[in-house]
Amino acid sequence: GRTIMRVIGDKAKRNPKKVVFPEGDSVKILRAAHIAQQDGIAEPIVLGNPESIKKLAAEHEIDLTGIKVVNHVASERRQEYARYYYEKRRRKGMTMEKAVWLMRDRTYFGYMMLEMGECDAVLAGVTVDYPTTIRPALEIIDLADGISRVSGMFVMIQKGKIYIFADTTVNINPSAEELAEIAICASRVAKRFNLVP
Repeated sequence: GRTIMRVIGDKAKRNPKKVVFPEGDSVKILRAAHIAQQDGIAEPIVLGNPESIKKLAAEHEIDLTGIKVVNHVASERRQEYARYYYEKRRRKGMTMEKAVWLMRDRTYFGYMMLEMGECDAVLAGVTVDYPTTIRPALEIIDLADGISRVSGMFVMIQKGKIYIFADTTVNINPSAEELAEIAICASRVAKRFNLVP
C-alpha cells in the first residue's frame, strides 16, 4: 500500500496539477490543501470567503502559504460561468438568473473552473453528500468520446493489495454492455496510476 502511494506521490510531484477544493470552510480540507502544497503534489485552490478561511486556518494553526484562496461569490468570473452554464442548460429550462444564483454554490463554481480549463481537478464531497457533489459534475462536464455513461469508482488498499471498485455509486442495474464499459473505464484509470488492472 505504501509503495503504491509513493509511486502516485512521485508521479504527482513530477507534474503538480491545479486542484480546486470547494469546501474551504472545512478544517479537514484546509489541512489536506496544506499537505498537498507542502509535499509539492498539487497547487491547491480553495474556494470560500478569504476572511473566514484565514480565521479558520489561524484557529487550527494551518499555514496557507502557497495556497490560492478564491472568493467564488465575489469573483468576476461568476457572470461568465453563469452565461456558459445557462447556454449549456437552457434547453432543460435553465434561466440566466438561476445560473447566476447557482454559481454562488462552491461545487458548481469549482466544476466550472474545471470546464473552463482553470484547474486540472476538483476534490469535493467531504462535507456534502454524494448527490450534491456529483449533480453539478453531470450537468457541466461532458462525457469523453465513445463513453455512453458516467460511472464512479473508488480504490481500497488492503494488506498491500489494491482493489478498484466500479461502479458502486452511480449506476443501478447496469446491462452487460454497460458493465463492460465501466470495467474498461476503470482499467484506464488504473493504468494512469501505473497499476496493472
